[in-house]
Amino acid sequence: MNKIQLPRDALQRVQVGKAFAEYDIIRDDPELFVRTPATLSSMSTGHYNCFFVGRRGAGKTALTYEIQRRNKRTIHITPQIFDLLQLPLEYEEFVDTKQRPFKSLMHSMERALLDEVIKEWHHRGLFNFDRRYEFIKRERGLIVDCDFDDRILNLTDEIFEAYSKENQKLCLRQIKRSKTLTSEVNDIAKDANYEFVLLIDRLDESWDGSNSAIICLMALMHATVRLTASTNCIKPYIFIRENIYDRIRRLDNEFSRLETSVVFLDWSKPKLVELIERRLVKPFNTKPKLGGDAWSYFFEDSNPDESISMVMNLCQHRPRDVVMLTSYAIDSAINHGNDKITIQDLNDASKRYSTSRLKDLGDEYAENYSNISLILELFYGLGTDFTLNAIEDFIQKLLVNDSIRAGSHFVN
Repeated sequence: MNKIQLPRDALQRVQVGKAFAEYDIIRDDPELFVRTPATLSSMSTGHYNCFFVGRRGAGKTALTYEIQRRNKRTIHITPQIFDLLQLPLEYEEFVDTKQRPFKSLMHSMERALLDEVIKEWHHRGLFNFDRRYEFIKRERGLIVDCDFDDRILNLTDEIFEAYSKENQKLCLRQIKRSKTLTSEVNDIAKDANYEFVLLIDRLDESWDGSNSAIICLMALMHATVRLTASTNCIKPYIFIRENIYDRIRRLDNEFSRLETSVVFLDWSKPKLVELIERRLVKPFNTKPKLGGDAWSYFFEDSNPDESISMVMNLCQHRPRDVVMLTSYAIDSAINHGNDKITIQDLNDASKRYSTSRLKDLGDEYAENYSNISLILELFYGLGTDFTLNAIEDFIQKLLVNDSIRAGSHFVN
């Protein structure tokens, strides 16, 4: 078979895209999307998964775009309330998921999600507040006049006020209301036109890492599991950063209810190669085959596995990182007048990439390990410059470093 001839300026025609899905070309071009096990799970009608968990840059937001492209009955929610909600009782009062404080909060979240779906039904002309559904009709103000965040604040204010006044009857009434609402929703949803997917994404935009935020997200997660089991018309998906998920896993005394509904956004090397290849060949009418062949048209290497391994080893198997490093390497190749990306271009790109990723890694895990950025700064590069014994000696010196001692939990 004859080898495809690409133009000499092929690299200059390539637009590999942006590292952040919100600004990336993947929003407008479905051919760039790579299907992974997480993708297949999100598109399946017969699964009960609610939570899509991955590190920063693992493709959570990109997945929401693909779901919206393929399913026109979706509702996208970007919550802005996690740094606003303040628990009315001590944090410890809400930790036990079996007790009334947490249950009341969970039912408020459940009710807010149900109202969001009813609002969309009303907007699309599927429902017009029929008098037969008495509770939904009384709920009309919360449904029509509020967005998701306002509704959460209103509902939790009612719950929190009841606790501050020790009004147990009102607390119990709130729990019963979500059950009544669920019953009426199930009665209305008679066919597929009423089936909607709720996409709850970009939690970072209002995330402060506080204990209050963790409890509220935990309540929202339990509410989604309940809704998935109790209705046939609502599929709530929450896209969660891995480090936040780890905090909830350690805290939740009923975590087993959640963990069976989790999909991890893991990427294999072949899928990441496909991700880059799809972007590299996009501008050309005659395209090289995907699966490693296309890679060799753009990377100058007698053994493509060498450059592929170099990219993957640097990028921690994250799509965002692979796109970023490849983009930097293309810039380097063009600046040096190369028709293909060379190993030297990858080395140059890796220096630029590593500087930005080091800070990002510290930011990502700051709420789990408050001094992680300091440790990364002090330890960065030691693995290639020192023997194991030398690093152990270095650690002993760190223990008397004033900056390290200020973070006492690293010393003890």
